[in-house]
This record gives sequence, C-alpha cells and structure tokens, in this order.
Amino acid sequence: MGYMRHSLGYGFGFVQVAGVYKVIQIWYAACHEEPFYADFLCDVGSNNDVRFDIYNSGSNSWKQMDVKVPHDIRYLLRFELFFNGAIHWYAVTATHNSPCILCFDMSSEDFGLLDFHDNFPLPERDLKLVVLNDCLTMVSYSQWNTERCEIWVMKEYGVKESWTKQFVVEPYCSISPFLFSYLACFGCVFELSL
Repeated sequence: MGYMRHSLGYGFGFVQVAGVYKVIQIWYAACHEEPFYADFLCDVGSNNDVRFDIYNSGSNSWKQMDVKVPHDIRYLLRFELFFNGAIHWYAVTATHNSPCILCFDMSSEDFGLLDFHDNFPLPERDLKLVVLNDCLTMVSYSQWNTERCEIWVMKEYGVKESWTKQFVVEPYCSISPFLFSYLACFGCVFELSL
C-alpha cells in the first residue's frame, strides 16, 4: 500500500527582526486509498501523523518542527493571511464545531488560537480573512449571492470581545472577498448599511 503527502495548509511571511522569509507547510502522510477530501476531515490538533515543516530563507533550509496545534482543530481552510507577524487560517474545532482562527507566529514558531465573537455567523457560510484599516477582518458571504455579506472587524487584536460587525452589504450584485480585499488595499470607502 502506497502513501502520499497530503497538504493541509501553507503559510508565507516575513520576520522583520531577523530579516528572513519563512514558509510553513502543514501536512500528513495518507494511504492512496483514502478519499481525496480526507485532508479536510483530518483532526489537525489530535492527529499524531500531522507534520509541520518550516523553511527559513536565512539558512536556506527546511526543518520539521516539533510543535502541537492548540485544542481540537478539526480542519482548516487552505486560504491563509499573513498579518501582525503571524499566519492566520480559518479553522473549526472538533468538539463544538465552532469557528476560530488558527495562528502561527513566524518569529517564535508557536501556534495560537483566536476566538470569534459569540454572535459570529455559522461556519456554513463562505468566509475570507482580510485586513481592513490595519485590523484583522472576516468577510462572511454567500457565493450564490442569496444572503447579505457581513464584514466583521477585530478592533483589538487577540481580544474576542472586540469583534464588531462593521458593515452589512445587502444582496444586489456579487461582491467577492477578493474584490473587497483589492478595494480595501487602495483605501476605497464603502457606504454600507449597519
């Protein structure tokens, strides 16, 4: 029976103090007979087969890290965001099926968790992490444009209670989070209903 390397997530960032770039890869070895979607169902926090490799541009080398993911992360989405010196992934816990953000500090090479506000939208919606006005932001939207788009901002980094529903965009035309990210980068101002 053969095995293949399944990627669970990547991250890329710059460590300003050291002046180096780093890449992290989260992966596990799975047998070829496992279904193609097995990587989305892997218990990242409790699976001993999950590995963490990091590349450092200063040493031009990869190393396998001996770290543990906090709590019981059931899965994470591959779309990452580098912000505040850390890689951020949207994740879901196994125990309560509740959304959270898994963080990896590129300098200390440690994992952490950021929790969402209790009124945050359910994980069935499409979500995208972006930066808006130097704040970690989550865009909650429907790809089918049948529901409104909500933009939640973490006003104080790391403080669960600081998540604020900043904007609500009613369904009219399709506003993807990628377009939102592009417009936010150039300081576009939105007139939205609160």
